Amino acid sequence: MFGSKSTHQAYVGTEGRGHGRYVHTVTCTCGRQYGPYSTKARAEQSAKHHERTGR
Repeated sequence: MFGSKSTHQAYVGTEGRGHGRYVHTVTCTCGRQYGPYSTKARAEQSAKHHERTGR
């Protein structure tokens, strides 16, 4: 453990849905998954928010 630092580490993954369409999902080391998001920017925003707040 890193003292009071959050141990959440979220990763953005890209998933092909066929026909050139992709969705972005966020997976955290705490086991939670978020998404799918239609843009990578939104997914990254969620990942950062989760790492900061743990939600």
